[in-house]
Amino acid sequence: MKPFEEVDRAFIFFDEIQYAKNWPSILKQFYDLYPNLKFFVSGSSSLLLSREATEKLAGRFFTLKLKPLTFYEFLELRGVKTQRIDLFPRRIETYFYDYLRKAGFPEIVDWENEARIVEYVKNSVIDRVILRDIPLIFKTRNIILMENIVKLILSTPGAVLNVNSLSRTWGESRITISNYLRYLENSLLIKSLSNFKPSFLSTSRKLKKYYPVTTSLIFACSKQNFEKRTGAVLETYVANALDAEYYFREGKKEIDIILKGREILPVEVKETVTEEEVSKFSKLVRYIDAKKGIIISSNQRFKRGEVEVIPAYMTESLIREGSIYREV
Repeated sequence: MKPFEEVDRAFIFFDEIQYAKNWPSILKQFYDLYPNLKFFVSGSSSLLLSREATEKLAGRFFTLKLKPLTFYEFLELRGVKTQRIDLFPRRIETYFYDYLRKAGFPEIVDWENEARIVEYVKNSVIDRVILRDIPLIFKTRNIILMENIVKLILSTPGAVLNVNSLSRTWGESRITISNYLRYLENSLLIKSLSNFKPSFLSTSRKLKKYYPVTTSLIFACSKQNFEKRTGAVLETYVANALDAEYYFREGKKEIDIILKGREILPVEVKETVTEEEVSKFSKLVRYIDAKKGIIISSNQRFKRGEVEVIPAYMTESLIREGSIYREV
């Protein structure tokens, strides 16, 4: 084996590096001494990686965020061509609802035993974040409060959380609850949407909507709730698939998702769509001064004026086909 000085270029890989003591300082030392070395570091604890790297490796690293397995990737792993998934809707719909149970994890794509799926997701993701990652990094002690917050979000995905109300109900500090929500979001276990205010082109930091980062977390928390609340499960999938950051609520007017880009695009998620609901949504589209709107359903597909209804399994095609503009 040649010394580092005699190698033109070398790539060094470390996995689960967060368990190595003082790893950022050691990498910094080698990075500065040997320009011909390139390090690839990864770990299941994104909190620890990002925090330590930011503090000690400033200007020396690039972050690549590896997102959970998408539905299109799931289909490819199952040997299904994704060029025209609309040609065989019933078959694709079956795959889609199987995906929702396993979403995010390529290693369980072919698993059929539901108890095994639940155990894997719960033990390797949910419990790991609550019991190990967050307490290790933020020195949190109130595990019961953390579990209550996670259970609330996984059982009522898409709910708007009022921290003041939760503080009174649980008898916990409002600041503590807010901090725990932030820790969970930084851990990539949950995500939040802010209320979009079209009249001021701004957002509100209060009353955020919270979702699990993938639908399999809902299934792991409660199979019964997963099967009972199909609409909420679909909304969770769509919010994550579209990288949503905003929703809209003003009085009784509400839209599940607002996408901001070159144009504002309102997106509503409903298990079943009626003509009356399309008419109501069309008025909301015009109210926020958007040119068009999308309703994502279980399996319906049609168009009425500026509103297009598509099945949930085609959500990712909106991004592939460029129908959704990213924020610039």
